[in-house]
Amino acid sequence: MNRLIALACLLTLPGRALAATFQDGLALKRQQRFTEAAAVFEELLAHDPQDPDSLEQWATLLGWQGRYDEAAAAWQRALSVQPQTPRFGLGLARVHYWKGALRESRAGVEEVLRHTPADVDALVLAGDVSLAQRDPAAAREFYRRARELDPSTPGVEAKLARAAPPLTRRIDVGGTVDHYDTARNVEGSFFAQVGAKVSEPLVASAGYEELHWFGQVDHRINAGFYLQASEGLLLHARGSFKTAPGFSSSWEVLADADLRLTRSLAGLFLVRHLGYGAEGVNIVAPGLRFEPREGFAIIAQGGAVFSTVSATTAYALGRVELQASDALRFYVGFSRGDEAQRPLAPATSTTGTAGVVVALPGGYGLRFDYALEDRLHTHVRNSLGSAVTARF
Repeated sequence: MNRLIALACLLTLPGRALAATFQDGLALKRQQRFTEAAAVFEELLAHDPQDPDSLEQWATLLGWQGRYDEAAAAWQRALSVQPQTPRFGLGLARVHYWKGALRESRAGVEEVLRHTPADVDALVLAGDVSLAQRDPAAAREFYRRARELDPSTPGVEAKLARAAPPLTRRIDVGGTVDHYDTARNVEGSFFAQVGAKVSEPLVASAGYEELHWFGQVDHRINAGFYLQASEGLLLHARGSFKTAPGFSSSWEVLADADLRLTRSLAGLFLVRHLGYGAEGVNIVAPGLRFEPREGFAIIAQGGAVFSTVSATTAYALGRVELQASDALRFYVGFSRGDEAQRPLAPATSTTGTAGVVVALPGGYGLRFDYALEDRLHTHVRNSLGSAVTARF
């Protein structure tokens, strides 16, 4: 009897029994308590490192928490236990997609489809990867196959719409009306721009601007391009000049880069030069864009302004963007800094912005923008802008 009591005590000592069960982990997962659920499965794996079910749940939860490197390692452990399990390969491919490792993701999902060509989840992921790799034709085919196998597949119709054959040319026309609380009263601007897709990674544009500011009118011509240099790198450059003497810069060059660092984080970098005859202004502005989920982005950027004739100034801005639906996008923003727009003297400027972009049937679009600027000891400006887009 004494030996049985001693054995029972030994089995209940800390570290000798599991604190939670597999079902406990699943319950926490259903409650969206992902960190706690992952800890349960990690503890289960400490006692049985080869349990494929616990490995699958642990890898899934790590991925949902954005711990992509750990999730990938967990999926690879699961594959080492059961190499022929398609959903393990699919889980690893999905984590690579979330990380932005599109080539690895594509190779993984293609391997899954080689063994299970009717796997709807794998087909949808293959479409997502193809779209991210700017291959909409392949994406459409994967989405179409998924829909044929299961017409109720969540989101497949919206994905097919996003992968529709791209419209390669566009025209944008718009302008602003600015009201100042000073003698400047009402001013404004007008622009028109055309763009065309020259090749798969290259879009070129050219346009005209008319600026009604400071009681004068300036006319400017611009041209630029967007280049998808690689899967994660988008480059943009634009140059402009004015056609006659006026208040704005004689010429301007702008270049910026958008570098995808992870699936949810991108680095931003902008340089800009404004030439005023023998004088010049240079702007350098690094930043980050964080996308915690699809359709929602937070942007933070700071800039330094170097002038050959005045003190160096700086500014900071923040912006939040929300894709409410395929047809509707909103943004709000805020910026503050010392600004030296010629011919005004340097002053601290605080600006709030908001806007909405609406996609209309037939390749058309509308946007409306509002800005409120308080330039210390200078003016308060209310600005309303709008533009229409036609794609064909």
